[in-house]
Amino acid sequence: MDGLLLAFETVLFGLGLAYIYPRDKMFGFYFVFLFIYGIFAQLGYHFFPEASEAIMAYFGDDVWLPSVLFIIASLVSFVLAFVFLRPVFYGLMAFRFSARPAAMPGLWRKLALGWLLATSAYMIGFVVLNGADLSWYSAQQDDLRSTAPALALLIFFVKIDVGTLVVLYRLARQRVHLIPHISPWLPFVVRGAFFLFITFKLGNRTDVLACFLGLALMEMSQTRLSVRIMLRALFFGFLVVSLLLLIEATRYSDSDVGPPVPTSVKLLVKDYYPPAHMLFAAMAYDYVSPWEVIESNTSNAAILLGYPYLQETVTDLFRPDLATRSVGYAFYVLTEGFMFMGYWGFLYNGVVLIAGLCLWRRMATSDSREYNLLLLGLFGCMMVNVVRGQSSYFVKYLYMFVLPNALLYLSLVGMRIRLRIAGPRPARNPA
Repeated sequence: MDGLLLAFETVLFGLGLAYIYPRDKMFGFYFVFLFIYGIFAQLGYHFFPEASEAIMAYFGDDVWLPSVLFIIASLVSFVLAFVFLRPVFYGLMAFRFSARPAAMPGLWRKLALGWLLATSAYMIGFVVLNGADLSWYSAQQDDLRSTAPALALLIFFVKIDVGTLVVLYRLARQRVHLIPHISPWLPFVVRGAFFLFITFKLGNRTDVLACFLGLALMEMSQTRLSVRIMLRALFFGFLVVSLLLLIEATRYSDSDVGPPVPTSVKLLVKDYYPPAHMLFAAMAYDYVSPWEVIESNTSNAAILLGYPYLQETVTDLFRPDLATRSVGYAFYVLTEGFMFMGYWGFLYNGVVLIAGLCLWRRMATSDSREYNLLLLGLFGCMMVNVVRGQSSYFVKYLYMFVLPNALLYLSLVGMRIRLRIAGPRPARNPA
Protein backbone atom coordinates (compact mmCIF):
# COMPACT_ATOMS: atom_id res chain seq x y z
CA MET A 1 0.00 0.00 0.00
CA ASP A 2 2.82 2.42 0.87
CA GLY A 3 4.48 1.72 -2.46
CA LEU A 4 1.20 2.44 -4.22
CA LEU A 5 1.05 5.82 -2.47
CA LEU A 6 4.44 6.79 -3.91
CA ALA A 7 3.33 5.46 -7.29
CA PHE A 8 0.22 7.65 -7.01
CA GLU A 9 2.41 10.65 -6.21
CA THR A 10 4.56 9.89 -9.25
CA VAL A 11 1.49 9.68 -11.51
CA LEU A 12 0.20 13.01 -10.16
CA PHE A 13 3.59 14.55 -10.79
CA GLY A 14 3.59 13.24 -14.36
CA LEU A 15 0.14 14.66 -15.03
CA GLY A 16 1.10 18.00 -13.52
CA LEU A 17 4.30 18.17 -15.53
CA ALA A 18 2.44 17.30 -18.73
CA TYR A 19 0.21 20.32 -18.11
CA ILE A 20 2.84 22.80 -16.90
CA TYR A 21 5.85 22.13 -19.14
CA PRO A 22 4.27 22.92 -22.54
CA ARG A 23 2.88 26.18 -21.14
CA ASP A 24 6.03 27.42 -19.42
CA LYS A 25 9.26 25.46 -19.41
CA MET A 26 10.78 27.38 -16.50
CA PHE A 27 7.93 26.39 -14.19
CA GLY A 28 8.20 22.84 -15.54
CA PHE A 29 11.92 22.67 -14.73
CA TYR A 30 11.25 23.82 -11.18
CA PHE A 31 8.41 21.32 -10.74
CA VAL A 32 10.75 18.47 -11.75
CA PHE A 33 13.27 19.27 -9.03
CA LEU A 34 10.54 19.89 -6.48
CA PHE A 35 9.56 16.27 -7.09
CA ILE A 36 13.08 14.81 -7.26
CA TYR A 37 14.15 16.34 -3.95
CA GLY A 38 11.14 14.75 -2.27
CA ILE A 39 10.61 11.34 -3.85
CA PHE A 40 14.00 9.76 -3.15
CA ALA A 41 13.96 10.88 0.48
CA GLN A 42 10.44 9.49 0.90
CA LEU A 43 11.49 6.20 -0.67
CA GLY A 44 14.65 5.82 1.40
CA TYR A 45 13.20 6.97 4.71
CA HIS A 46 10.44 4.34 4.73
CA PHE A 47 11.81 1.40 2.75
CA PHE A 48 15.54 1.78 3.45
CA PRO A 49 15.71 3.58 6.83
CA GLU A 50 19.39 2.76 7.14
CA ALA A 51 20.00 5.52 4.59
CA SER A 52 18.39 8.12 6.87
CA GLU A 53 20.06 6.61 9.94
CA ALA A 54 23.40 7.01 8.17
CA ILE A 55 22.91 10.78 8.05
CA MET A 56 21.50 10.78 11.63
CA ALA A 57 18.11 12.05 10.51
CA TYR A 58 15.69 9.20 11.24
CA PHE A 59 12.75 10.18 13.45
CA GLY A 60 10.65 7.01 13.42
CA ASP A 61 8.26 5.70 10.81
CA ASP A 62 5.22 7.57 12.16
CA VAL A 63 6.31 10.77 10.43
CA TRP A 64 6.46 9.17 6.98
CA LEU A 65 2.77 9.04 6.01
CA PRO A 66 1.96 12.64 7.07
CA SER A 67 5.01 13.92 5.20
CA VAL A 68 4.09 12.03 2.02
CA LEU A 69 0.53 13.36 2.12
CA PHE A 70 1.87 16.87 2.75
CA ILE A 71 4.23 16.66 -0.23
CA ILE A 72 1.46 15.32 -2.48
CA ALA A 73 -0.85 18.13 -1.36
CA SER A 74 1.93 20.68 -1.98
CA LEU A 75 2.54 19.40 -5.52
CA VAL A 76 -1.19 19.59 -6.26
CA SER A 77 -1.29 23.08 -4.73
CA PHE A 78 1.60 24.12 -6.98
CA VAL A 79 -0.24 22.95 -10.11
CA LEU A 80 -3.51 24.63 -9.07
CA ALA A 81 -1.68 27.88 -8.28
CA PHE A 82 -0.02 27.68 -11.69
CA VAL A 83 -3.44 27.34 -13.33
CA PHE A 84 -5.44 29.89 -11.35
CA LEU A 85 -3.03 32.28 -9.60
CA ARG A 86 -0.31 32.74 -12.19
CA PRO A 87 -2.50 35.06 -14.35
CA VAL A 88 -3.39 37.02 -11.20
CA PHE A 89 0.25 37.49 -10.21
CA TYR A 90 1.17 38.53 -13.75
CA GLY A 91 -1.63 41.10 -13.62
CA LEU A 92 -0.29 42.51 -10.35
CA MET A 93 3.23 42.73 -11.79
CA ALA A 94 2.27 45.40 -14.31
CA PHE A 95 5.73 46.19 -15.61
CA ARG A 96 7.62 45.53 -18.82
CA PHE A 97 11.21 45.78 -19.94
CA SER A 98 12.28 47.24 -23.27
CA ALA A 99 15.72 46.94 -24.85
CA ARG A 100 17.40 50.03 -26.29
CA PRO A 101 20.89 50.87 -27.59
CA ALA A 102 23.20 51.86 -24.76
CA ALA A 103 24.76 55.27 -24.39
CA MET A 104 28.55 55.04 -24.83
CA PRO A 105 28.47 51.33 -25.81
CA GLY A 106 32.23 51.30 -26.41
CA LEU A 107 32.95 52.29 -22.81
CA TRP A 108 30.59 49.69 -21.36
CA ARG A 109 32.09 47.00 -23.57
CA LYS A 110 35.62 47.86 -22.43
CA LEU A 111 34.53 47.74 -18.78
CA ALA A 112 32.91 44.35 -19.30
CA LEU A 113 35.96 42.95 -21.08
CA GLY A 114 38.13 44.35 -18.30
CA TRP A 115 36.03 42.51 -15.73
CA LEU A 116 36.36 39.24 -17.64
CA LEU A 117 40.13 39.66 -17.94
CA ALA A 118 40.57 40.69 -14.28
CA THR A 119 38.57 37.77 -12.88
CA SER A 120 40.34 35.35 -15.23
CA ALA A 121 43.73 36.68 -14.14
CA TYR A 122 42.83 36.34 -10.46
CA MET A 123 41.59 32.76 -10.79
CA ILE A 124 44.57 31.70 -12.91
CA GLY A 125 46.99 33.40 -10.51
CA PHE A 126 45.40 31.75 -7.48
CA VAL A 127 45.59 28.29 -9.07
CA VAL A 128 49.23 28.81 -10.11
CA LEU A 129 50.28 30.00 -6.64
CA ASN A 130 48.02 27.88 -4.44
CA GLY A 131 46.76 25.07 -6.65
CA ALA A 132 48.38 22.34 -4.56
CA ASP A 133 46.38 23.41 -1.49
CA LEU A 134 43.08 23.73 -3.33
CA SER A 135 40.69 20.98 -2.23
CA TRP A 136 37.17 20.23 -1.06
CA TYR A 137 38.35 20.36 2.56
CA SER A 138 39.92 23.79 2.22
CA ALA A 139 36.59 25.19 0.98
CA GLN A 140 34.47 23.78 3.83
CA GLN A 141 35.45 26.31 6.49
CA ASP A 142 32.52 28.46 7.56
CA ASP A 143 34.65 31.56 8.26
CA LEU A 144 36.58 31.73 5.01
CA ARG A 145 36.16 35.50 4.72
CA SER A 146 38.29 36.01 7.82
CA THR A 147 40.62 32.98 7.73
CA ALA A 148 41.23 32.68 3.97
CA PRO A 149 39.89 35.79 2.19
CA ALA A 150 41.76 35.02 -1.05
CA LEU A 151 40.11 31.58 -1.26
CA ALA A 152 36.73 33.09 -0.35
CA LEU A 153 37.11 35.54 -3.25
CA LEU A 154 38.02 32.69 -5.61
CA ILE A 155 34.90 30.74 -4.59
CA PHE A 156 32.80 33.89 -5.09
CA PHE A 157 34.18 34.28 -8.62
CA VAL A 158 33.44 30.61 -9.35
CA LYS A 159 29.83 31.11 -8.22
CA ILE A 160 29.47 34.16 -10.44
CA ASP A 161 31.19 32.29 -13.27
CA VAL A 162 28.21 29.93 -13.51
CA GLY A 163 26.24 32.86 -14.91
CA THR A 164 29.20 34.25 -16.83
CA LEU A 165 29.39 31.00 -18.81
CA VAL A 166 25.69 31.35 -19.64
CA VAL A 167 26.44 34.88 -20.90
CA LEU A 168 29.37 33.69 -23.03
CA TYR A 169 27.27 30.84 -24.42
CA ARG A 170 24.45 33.24 -25.34
CA LEU A 171 26.95 35.55 -27.06
CA ALA A 172 28.40 32.63 -29.00
CA ARG A 173 24.93 31.58 -30.10
CA GLN A 174 24.36 35.16 -31.31
CA ARG A 175 27.76 35.12 -33.06
CA VAL A 176 28.99 38.12 -31.08
CA HIS A 177 32.79 38.32 -31.41
CA LEU A 178 34.48 39.42 -28.20
CA ILE A 179 37.84 39.21 -29.98
CA PRO A 180 37.94 40.23 -33.67
CA HIS A 181 38.58 37.39 -36.13
CA ILE A 182 38.41 34.79 -33.32
CA SER A 183 35.58 32.27 -33.07
CA PRO A 184 32.86 33.51 -30.67
CA TRP A 185 32.91 30.03 -29.11
CA LEU A 186 36.54 30.29 -27.99
CA PRO A 187 35.93 32.45 -24.84
CA PHE A 188 33.15 30.08 -23.73
CA VAL A 189 35.24 26.94 -24.28
CA VAL A 190 38.39 28.29 -22.60
CA ARG A 191 36.62 29.79 -19.60
CA GLY A 192 34.38 26.73 -19.32
CA ALA A 193 37.38 24.38 -19.26
CA PHE A 194 39.03 26.42 -16.51
CA PHE A 195 35.74 26.52 -14.59
CA LEU A 196 35.56 22.72 -14.71
CA PHE A 197 39.17 22.46 -13.55
CA ILE A 198 38.58 24.63 -10.48
CA THR A 199 35.26 23.01 -9.56
CA PHE A 200 36.94 19.60 -9.87
CA LYS A 201 39.71 20.71 -7.49
CA LEU A 202 37.15 22.11 -5.03
CA GLY A 203 34.93 19.01 -5.26
CA ASN A 204 32.12 21.39 -6.24
CA ARG A 205 29.25 19.56 -7.94
CA THR A 206 26.39 22.00 -7.45
CA ASP A 207 27.89 24.74 -9.63
CA VAL A 208 28.54 22.30 -12.48
CA LEU A 209 24.93 21.13 -12.29
CA ALA A 210 23.67 24.73 -12.05
CA CYS A 211 25.54 25.74 -15.21
CA PHE A 212 24.24 22.72 -17.12
CA LEU A 213 20.65 23.43 -16.06
CA GLY A 214 20.94 27.06 -17.11
CA LEU A 215 22.18 26.11 -20.56
CA ALA A 216 19.55 23.35 -20.80
CA LEU A 217 16.66 25.67 -19.95
CA MET A 218 17.94 28.27 -22.42
CA GLU A 219 18.13 25.70 -25.21
CA MET A 220 14.84 23.97 -24.39
CA SER A 221 13.08 27.33 -24.32
CA GLN A 222 13.75 27.90 -28.02
CA THR A 223 12.93 24.40 -29.28
CA ARG A 224 9.88 22.20 -29.41
CA LEU A 225 10.03 18.95 -27.51
CA SER A 226 10.88 16.07 -29.84
CA VAL A 227 12.51 12.66 -29.70
CA ARG A 228 15.75 14.09 -31.10
CA ILE A 229 15.85 16.87 -28.51
CA MET A 230 15.08 14.40 -25.71
CA LEU A 231 17.87 12.04 -26.83
CA ARG A 232 20.32 14.93 -27.03
CA ALA A 233 19.29 16.13 -23.55
CA LEU A 234 19.66 12.61 -22.14
CA PHE A 235 23.13 12.30 -23.67
CA PHE A 236 24.39 15.56 -22.18
CA GLY A 237 22.61 14.76 -18.92
CA PHE A 238 24.47 11.45 -18.77
CA LEU A 239 27.79 13.24 -19.31
CA VAL A 240 27.03 15.73 -16.52
CA VAL A 241 25.93 13.00 -14.08
CA SER A 242 29.12 11.06 -14.87
CA LEU A 243 31.18 14.17 -14.16
CA LEU A 244 29.35 14.77 -10.88
CA LEU A 245 29.99 11.18 -9.77
CA LEU A 246 33.65 11.55 -10.71
CA ILE A 247 33.93 14.73 -8.64
CA GLU A 248 32.30 12.95 -5.69
CA ALA A 249 34.68 10.01 -6.01
CA THR A 250 37.74 12.29 -5.82
CA ARG A 251 36.56 14.35 -2.84
CA TYR A 252 37.98 12.03 -0.22
CA SER A 253 41.39 10.51 0.38
CA ASP A 254 41.95 6.85 1.19
CA SER A 255 42.29 7.66 4.90
CA ASP A 256 38.73 9.01 4.89
CA VAL A 257 37.21 5.72 3.74
CA GLY A 258 35.24 4.22 6.63
CA PRO A 259 33.73 0.77 7.13
CA PRO A 260 31.62 -0.74 4.35
CA VAL A 261 28.14 0.75 4.01
CA PRO A 262 24.96 -0.86 2.66
CA THR A 263 24.30 -0.57 -1.05
CA SER A 264 21.08 1.35 -0.35
CA VAL A 265 23.09 4.04 1.43
CA LYS A 266 25.57 4.29 -1.45
CA LEU A 267 22.77 4.68 -3.99
CA LEU A 268 20.42 6.97 -2.07
CA VAL A 269 22.59 9.29 -0.01
CA LYS A 270 23.44 11.87 -2.65
CA ASP A 271 22.98 15.65 -2.67
CA TYR A 272 19.24 15.27 -3.29
CA TYR A 273 18.63 12.97 -0.30
CA PRO A 274 19.21 14.95 2.95
CA PRO A 275 17.20 18.18 2.29
CA ALA A 276 13.70 16.63 2.63
CA HIS A 277 14.69 15.37 6.08
CA MET A 278 14.15 18.95 7.20
CA LEU A 279 10.44 18.37 6.54
CA PHE A 280 10.53 15.04 8.40
CA ALA A 281 12.24 16.74 11.36
CA ALA A 282 9.85 19.70 11.45
CA MET A 283 6.90 17.28 11.48
CA ALA A 284 8.50 14.98 14.06
CA TYR A 285 9.03 17.90 16.44
CA ASP A 286 5.81 19.65 15.35
CA TYR A 287 7.80 22.82 14.75
CA VAL A 288 5.49 25.59 13.53
CA SER A 289 6.73 29.18 13.81
CA PRO A 290 5.40 31.62 11.22
CA TRP A 291 7.36 34.52 12.70
CA GLU A 292 10.61 32.59 12.35
CA VAL A 293 9.80 31.99 8.67
CA ILE A 294 9.03 35.67 8.13
CA GLU A 295 12.09 36.91 10.02
CA SER A 296 14.49 34.44 8.39
CA ASN A 297 13.23 35.17 4.87
CA THR A 298 13.23 38.93 5.41
CA SER A 299 16.76 38.92 6.83
CA ASN A 300 18.22 36.50 4.32
CA ALA A 301 16.76 38.35 1.35
CA ALA A 302 19.48 40.87 2.24
CA ILE A 303 23.19 40.18 2.70
CA LEU A 304 25.62 40.24 5.62
CA LEU A 305 22.92 40.26 8.33
CA GLY A 306 23.96 36.81 9.55
CA TYR A 307 20.47 35.67 10.56
CA PRO A 308 20.21 31.84 10.60
CA TYR A 309 18.76 30.08 7.60
CA LEU A 310 15.69 27.94 8.27
CA GLN A 311 17.79 24.81 7.83
CA GLU A 312 19.84 25.85 10.88
CA THR A 313 16.69 26.35 12.93
CA VAL A 314 15.31 22.91 12.06
CA THR A 315 18.62 21.07 12.37
CA ASP A 316 19.08 22.48 15.88
CA LEU A 317 15.97 20.52 16.91
CA PHE A 318 17.79 17.19 16.62
CA ARG A 319 21.50 17.98 16.08
CA PRO A 320 22.28 21.27 17.84
CA ASP A 321 25.21 23.34 16.59
CA LEU A 322 25.75 21.15 13.51
CA ALA A 323 24.35 23.42 10.81
CA THR A 324 25.86 26.74 9.83
CA ARG A 325 25.22 29.10 6.94
CA SER A 326 27.37 26.92 4.67
CA VAL A 327 27.33 23.44 6.26
CA GLY A 328 24.40 21.15 6.98
CA TYR A 329 21.65 19.09 5.40
CA ALA A 330 20.49 21.94 3.15
CA PHE A 331 16.75 22.66 3.13
CA TYR A 332 13.64 21.49 1.28
CA VAL A 333 11.54 24.48 0.33
CA LEU A 334 8.24 22.68 1.04
CA THR A 335 9.30 22.56 4.70
CA GLU A 336 8.76 26.30 4.81
CA GLY A 337 5.03 25.85 4.32
CA PHE A 338 4.78 23.45 7.27
CA MET A 339 6.80 25.79 9.47
CA PHE A 340 4.47 28.64 8.54
CA MET A 341 1.03 27.02 8.68
CA GLY A 342 1.47 23.48 9.98
CA TYR A 343 -0.38 20.85 7.96
CA TRP A 344 -2.21 23.59 6.05
CA GLY A 345 1.15 24.76 4.78
CA PHE A 346 0.63 23.05 1.43
CA LEU A 347 -1.51 26.09 0.54
CA TYR A 348 1.39 28.38 1.42
CA ASN A 349 3.75 26.30 -0.73
CA GLY A 350 1.63 26.63 -3.85
CA VAL A 351 1.04 30.38 -3.51
CA VAL A 352 4.55 31.47 -2.47
CA LEU A 353 6.46 29.33 -4.97
CA ILE A 354 4.28 30.35 -7.91
CA ALA A 355 4.56 34.01 -6.86
CA GLY A 356 8.36 33.79 -6.75
CA LEU A 357 8.57 32.07 -10.12
CA CYS A 358 6.16 34.62 -11.62
CA LEU A 359 8.48 37.41 -10.49
CA TRP A 360 11.40 35.74 -12.24
CA ARG A 361 9.40 34.93 -15.35
CA ARG A 362 8.06 38.47 -15.58
CA MET A 363 11.59 39.81 -15.71
CA ALA A 364 12.17 37.71 -18.84
CA THR A 365 9.38 39.39 -20.81
CA SER A 366 11.20 42.21 -22.55
CA ASP A 367 10.85 43.02 -26.24
CA SER A 368 14.26 41.40 -26.88
CA ARG A 369 14.08 37.66 -27.49
CA GLU A 370 17.84 37.23 -26.96
CA TYR A 371 17.76 39.00 -23.59
CA ASN A 372 14.77 36.92 -22.51
CA LEU A 373 16.64 33.73 -23.37
CA LEU A 374 19.65 34.92 -21.38
CA LEU A 375 17.52 35.55 -18.29
CA LEU A 376 15.86 32.16 -18.61
CA GLY A 377 19.32 30.62 -18.69
CA LEU A 378 20.36 32.54 -15.57
CA PHE A 379 17.17 31.57 -13.76
CA GLY A 380 17.73 27.97 -14.82
CA CYS A 381 21.05 28.00 -12.99
CA MET A 382 19.21 28.69 -9.74
CA MET A 383 16.41 26.11 -10.05
CA VAL A 384 17.99 23.54 -7.73
CA ASN A 385 19.15 26.15 -5.21
CA VAL A 386 15.62 27.48 -4.75
CA VAL A 387 14.32 23.93 -4.22
CA ARG A 388 16.99 23.11 -1.64
CA GLY A 389 16.83 26.56 -0.09
CA GLN A 390 14.15 28.93 1.19
CA SER A 391 11.91 31.39 -0.61
CA SER A 392 14.09 34.41 0.20
CA TYR A 393 16.39 33.13 -2.56
CA PHE A 394 13.88 34.35 -5.14
CA VAL A 395 14.88 37.88 -4.14
CA LYS A 396 18.49 37.40 -3.12
CA TYR A 397 19.57 35.68 -6.33
CA LEU A 398 18.16 38.54 -8.39
CA TYR A 399 20.74 41.07 -7.22
CA MET A 400 23.52 38.64 -6.24
CA PHE A 401 23.57 36.56 -9.42
CA VAL A 402 21.09 37.47 -12.15
CA LEU A 403 21.50 41.25 -12.36
CA PRO A 404 25.35 41.28 -12.39
CA ASN A 405 25.44 38.75 -15.22
CA ALA A 406 22.62 40.50 -17.08
CA LEU A 407 24.62 43.75 -16.83
CA LEU A 408 27.68 41.94 -18.19
CA TYR A 409 25.67 40.71 -21.18
CA LEU A 410 24.11 44.12 -21.87
CA SER A 411 27.51 45.79 -21.71
CA LEU A 412 29.03 43.34 -24.18
CA VAL A 413 26.21 43.72 -26.72
CA GLY A 414 25.77 47.48 -26.32
CA MET A 415 22.22 47.45 -24.94
CA ARG A 416 20.36 48.87 -21.99
CA ILE A 417 17.06 47.79 -20.46
CA ARG A 418 14.35 50.28 -19.57
CA LEU A 419 11.60 49.52 -17.07
CA ARG A 420 8.10 50.38 -18.24
CA ILE A 421 4.89 50.28 -16.23
CA ALA A 422 2.18 48.39 -18.19
CA GLY A 423 2.43 49.65 -21.78
CA PRO A 424 2.04 47.69 -25.02
CA ARG A 425 2.19 43.94 -25.13
CA PRO A 426 5.79 42.68 -25.49
CA ALA A 427 7.06 40.57 -28.36
CA ARG A 428 6.44 36.85 -28.19
CA ASN A 429 8.74 35.34 -25.57
CA PRO A 430 10.26 31.87 -25.41
CA ALA A 431 8.31 29.42 -23.25
